[in-house]
Amino acid sequence: MSPRARVSRSRLTPPPVANEEPALPAPDHPKPKKAAPRSRALSAEALEQLGAPQLAELLMAQAKEDAALARTLRLALAGTDGSGRLATEVEKRLRTIGRARGFIEWDKVRPLARELDRLRETIAGPLAATDPRAAVAQMRLLLGLADNVFKRSDDGSGTLGEVFRQVGAELGRLWARLPHRDSLVLAGEVLALWDADGQGETDRLLDAAGPVLGPEGRAELRRLLEARLAALPRSRKTNAFESWQGRDQIAFRLRDLADLESDVDAYIAATEADGRAENFAGDIAERLIAHGRPGEALAWLDRAPGRHESEVVRHTDLRIAALDALGRREEAQALRWAAFQRWLMPQHLRPYLRHLPDFDDVDAEDQAMAHALAHPDRIQALSFLIGWPNLEAANRLVRAHHGEMDGRDYSRLRPASEALAERYPVAATLLHRILAEDVLRRASSRQYGYAVRDVRACTSLASRLPAEPGLESHDDFLARLRREHGRKSHRFTQQPHRRVGLIQLSLDQPEHPDGGFDAPLFERTGCGAVGLEMSGADHQPVWVPFASGHPRKNAVEDAHALQADKAVVDHPAPRLHGEALLAGWCADEGDCDWRCLGHTDLGVGVPLAPFTPTPPTGRIERPAPPLGVTLPGRHARGPWSARAPVARRCRSARGVGTSGARSRAAESRGASGPKRIAMLPAHARRTRSKSLPKRERKCRVLVLSSPKGGTGKTTFTQNLLPLIASEGLNVVGVDFDPQGTLTKWARRREQTAAKRRDVQTFDILPANINDWGKVLEAIRDYDLALIDMLPSVDHCIAEVHGICGEADLIMVTTGATMSDLDSTGPWIEQLLNLGFNVTTCMNRANRRETFFEAARAQLNRLGPLCPVEVRHLSDAHAYSIDGLAAVDRSKSKARSDFAAVWDYLRREMKVEVQGAAIATPDRQANGLRDLEIADESFVQAFNQHFAGTSVLEDREKVRAATLLRNSIKRGTDRQLDAIIDMGRALLRAEQIFTKWEWNHLLEGGPRLLGLPKNTASMYRAIARNIDDGRLPREVCPESFSTAYVLTTFEDWQLAAAREQGLLRPTVTRREVEEFKRLPPPEQMGAQRKVEPADETAVLREEERVLRKRERRLLDDLASVQGRLEQIKTQLSKRSQRSS
Repeated sequence: MSPRARVSRSRLTPPPVANEEPALPAPDHPKPKKAAPRSRALSAEALEQLGAPQLAELLMAQAKEDAALARTLRLALAGTDGSGRLATEVEKRLRTIGRARGFIEWDKVRPLARELDRLRETIAGPLAATDPRAAVAQMRLLLGLADNVFKRSDDGSGTLGEVFRQVGAELGRLWARLPHRDSLVLAGEVLALWDADGQGETDRLLDAAGPVLGPEGRAELRRLLEARLAALPRSRKTNAFESWQGRDQIAFRLRDLADLESDVDAYIAATEADGRAENFAGDIAERLIAHGRPGEALAWLDRAPGRHESEVVRHTDLRIAALDALGRREEAQALRWAAFQRWLMPQHLRPYLRHLPDFDDVDAEDQAMAHALAHPDRIQALSFLIGWPNLEAANRLVRAHHGEMDGRDYSRLRPASEALAERYPVAATLLHRILAEDVLRRASSRQYGYAVRDVRACTSLASRLPAEPGLESHDDFLARLRREHGRKSHRFTQQPHRRVGLIQLSLDQPEHPDGGFDAPLFERTGCGAVGLEMSGADHQPVWVPFASGHPRKNAVEDAHALQADKAVVDHPAPRLHGEALLAGWCADEGDCDWRCLGHTDLGVGVPLAPFTPTPPTGRIERPAPPLGVTLPGRHARGPWSARAPVARRCRSARGVGTSGARSRAAESRGASGPKRIAMLPAHARRTRSKSLPKRERKCRVLVLSSPKGGTGKTTFTQNLLPLIASEGLNVVGVDFDPQGTLTKWARRREQTAAKRRDVQTFDILPANINDWGKVLEAIRDYDLALIDMLPSVDHCIAEVHGICGEADLIMVTTGATMSDLDSTGPWIEQLLNLGFNVTTCMNRANRRETFFEAARAQLNRLGPLCPVEVRHLSDAHAYSIDGLAAVDRSKSKARSDFAAVWDYLRREMKVEVQGAAIATPDRQANGLRDLEIADESFVQAFNQHFAGTSVLEDREKVRAATLLRNSIKRGTDRQLDAIIDMGRALLRAEQIFTKWEWNHLLEGGPRLLGLPKNTASMYRAIARNIDDGRLPREVCPESFSTAYVLTTFEDWQLAAAREQGLLRPTVTRREVEEFKRLPPPEQMGAQRKVEPADETAVLREEERVLRKRERRLLDDLASVQGRLEQIKTQLSKRSQRSS
């Protein structure tokens, strides 16, 4: 056996069996070495023993690599120089953060939150101890950063919000340290902070500042709020959240102030001033009961019974508490029992039983259990019985009424099944089956994992199920799943797999045209078929499922359902040469017998030691053996795979070859770079273009790739897209990055484009790397596509290679640091060795740095390098907060850099811009469309529409309108052609399925086909009429809904529509619908002509819409004028007060 074969075999060595007895050691076995002593835990006392010089040296070394640590040390050193120096350093850092304008990515949110929290601790600690007034000023400045930080980030986790709320509370506590503080001035400061609050950062300010304000300050604050409330208009259009100066927010602050002073009457006054006192009836009643006024609490509860169920329950509990406080025990008990009968909550039953006389509680509990068993809400009753607990009654409820329980209420059914599993396995099994079948019935693929757990729980409980009449056995349950749910059943009925045998082969057979062997390779007897794994020293492992007798479309499912005694692998295996290892997998408990079949020159299979059963890892429906490698999964080409472009590209991405030579990149990479990047053999790189030619397509593809994050791929994409779109090209951006940074930026750009006309727009396609084949098919009609790859490539190397194989150019972005080159260098070598067209561009480059020239020289040695680099400029990222790019700003310093990069890429891809299309040699042979030529109908309509204006005399405007019309026309033509192609595909598929199967397929259209059933029917009708000649393609309307209406016409209607000129691409649906409502010719008379449409109703409808719009605008104008008057009044009052 060669050394490489030994290496591969060692990878397949199984782990030890858990239940196998360990072998006894030999008598002369050496004694185990004594374990090494454990390392000391880090602590302040342990670090003190290092001494100050060594600690300082360690900190300096780490500070050079950690900017956050360097800032922390700088603040600590400033604290030793006095409060003035510390305040200056803190203010400097705060103002730096405040001046930033770039968007804060998700992975930078937590580091920023930690830095802000450290600044808060520094201000509240060392700075406040020496200079409280400076500490207040810096804490106020820190709180003022909230608006800027929240606008530049997506604080979905609430980390930043919690930090700023602590800052607000700390500011209130720092006010207490100020000498000679004025409570009236502090009240105005609190109100000003409330006005500037946009994200709730001052929610804890009042609680912390309450003692500092004192009675006078709180009274002044209430006076200011009430004066502002009185100045607002009394009328309210809606009850929605308005503004911080609005009535809602003022009442909210008044209620907080009343709670701070424990003043119930002030709280009631604040709610009544808001105009919605009934909505706070529960809060008012709770405070009245706490202050010994239960009678008034009952009056408030009578005013508002509750708007929803949870509020009704809360009001009932408050009513019971008020009745107990008034001594009306009988009424409270009656209300508790009524509440329990309605909601089945232990919080009502337990106090009810506790207040009953002795021995009466037992009968009352039995009555409560009987009521729960008869309650119409079965799941609520089950939840109550489990929580009480009364498992025996819960078991009876499940056995009697499990058919009435809804599996979607998993939050209550799953805990109930777990609680019943130990003592009542039948009830637990029934609940698990309800949960699993509900997921299968709804085809909720996201919940398949939970359904698998439920089926496995049923399997574990199957041995404890009694043989009762009417109780479905576990085997019957699994058989019913297979029968009722067809294609989904193997996910849940599959047993854990195990590896049962291993055979070593010497493969020396010539290649088959299809890339494999044309005879059976292997057979197994005595076990359920699952699959075979082939693995060798010089190629990636390939998972080969079993087929029985002949190739099947659903070979994987047939293998799981196969119960025959013998099955043969007749799958065209990948091209393997040299020594290979074949591992068999099965799903049965019995013994398995493996033997090799095939040609005489295949070699003899040498069985190795049998493998211990070991469950595989990976996807359940296609198990991947735990051999430390990734199997191709859906990319494995087999007889059941469709001959589609996606499968062809996947095969080229896998690049299985027949040579054992290793690539130069793999040898030179060593331990650096990605560790699981698969390499094509040398001979496969040489023959790749001959054996796997690229598909002819219109779209040019530019891939921006890098093996690590933070190199600027997305920044380049954001700046290149507007540049390309500004030249009139139909460009699309594809976002394969799981973080979706490009997609989020595009959404912000759409919002900005709605306000500004000078912002270029383009399409962005967020996609999953596993669907790369479909994505490339979707973008084929664009002129140019920019693909933003994901930063990590080690887990999806086959997909990345497939995309790169379809690219016209791959641009690897890299920084100018040594860590960047260590990662990008091996990746560039690998792409070049695979025969791809690769170039490199440096980002954030600083020519003044000493390492710049060395980095550029190293990249030049690796391969082609862009002659220009993007400098280290802050404005390259500063505009992304609004969805803009540096190229959108004419004064941006980075604009010229990205423009030069695009000029270089255009030359490398041999792209020539002519009008609004990319001129390529093959397209030039067919001739380019003249974008300034317009059809006669458009010219006539344009002249009529702008008759009497100066637009007709402006040649630039006429040309712009013509370009716009032609661009829209091309887009609609492509859309209609795509609809016709989809309709033809539907018609072809309809001929294959039976009528019932076809209708069943259309019922799952949104999930299976991506089309609703009615839309698919419309596409089929359009394609059928065009292919039959009833509706010629050249006169087909641009709108597919209008085209579908024409397909519903009878022959005489189509003839009449053709005579009246309705069969034209620009016909509207209204014209077609009005023509369709005309009576047949025999009712109209032979000489009667079609009367024109009545324009009176249309004009009246347009008048009604415009009148409604006029009233809305007048209302908005009145509101604006009223607000202006308020502002004018407030400004005059402020000026008088200051004077």
